[in-house]
Amino acid sequence: TEKISMNNNKTTGVAILILKKLDVKSKMVTRDEKGQYIIIKGFILQEDLTIINTYVSNLEAPKYRKQLITNIKVLIANNTTIVGDFNTLLRTMDRSSKQEINKETMALSDMVDQMYLTDIFRTFHSNAAEYKFF
Repeated sequence: TEKISMNNNKTTGVAILILKKLDVKSKMVTRDEKGQYIIIKGFILQEDLTIINTYVSNLEAPKYRKQLITNIKVLIANNTTIVGDFNTLLRTMDRSSKQEINKETMALSDMVDQMYLTDIFRTFHSNAAEYKFF
């Protein structure tokens, strides 16, 4: 099963692919018009489930990240999985330079902490330093 969110000219988009044999039942699918997120609320084996996939482009990152955080906050419940690319580095150790973290990134980091979300990469690679260069 696939759920896709794509912008009008099909240049950006995200998808959630679900193995059919998992038998996930969708109650609600929310997409944005820019193709930058998709949210599925449903259940699997009678357990509530929320899956959010997002992509934040470099060009719209600060403004969009703030709006996305606002939208996501009301949807997060038990059994929520958020995946995707926020195009920011939440931790100083992930940065090649020690530049200051901007307020939008701090807001995202605060949301992660306040909602008890877990950075799975950091759970399994607590001391790894990964850098992206553009």
